[in-house]
Amino acid sequence: MTKKIMRKKLAFDFDDVLCDTTKAFLAFNKKKYGNTVLYSAARTELYKSLKISEEEENKRWTEFFKDSEFCYPRPAKNLLAILKRMKKEYSLIVISARDRQWQYQVKPWIKKYTPNIFEKVVFIHSQRIKKSKGMVCKKNKTVALIEDEPEHVRSCIAYKMPVVVFDRPWNQKVKKNIPRIKTISQLKSTLLLIGA
Repeated sequence: MTKKIMRKKLAFDFDDVLCDTTKAFLAFNKKKYGNTVLYSAARTELYKSLKISEEEENKRWTEFFKDSEFCYPRPAKNLLAILKRMKKEYSLIVISARDRQWQYQVKPWIKKYTPNIFEKVVFIHSQRIKKSKGMVCKKNKTVALIEDEPEHVRSCIAYKMPVVVFDRPWNQKVKKNIPRIKTISQLKSTLLLIGA
């Protein structure tokens, strides 16, 4: 009887790591509302960047996710090829903090652009009790989470779980000693550096 080799689990955030959601949302706002915000000026709280209320931002997100022209942006050209190579060594999962009302868009995007790559998708807002990404990484025994959002980076650090920062304008104040990549093609060498 052959023993099944357990591959290490590597986790990816969905929005702004796999899928360029913020860029697409800003393009939607420019076309529909005439709001021009440079991507380099985007912040976590986009309503501040757009100079609108938080309520108006939520309304626009709902419109955005109903607009198929914008809500399924194409991934980086080399994403699928890189993920296929990573899958040979790791068990790949997605850990998303996407709000419940907009989660329905994630799995169709994954199926369309990265078919048969991810073992599972975990939504931290899908339970009655909100979980942190650090907690989910610990439970899943991931070797690293690729993440853009400072709050979730801090959560991983709090749980002593390895994290790699995916470089975005809104995470420039994250500690410089945490591994950081600017493109997905830098991931493999970074994982080797941290022993993941």
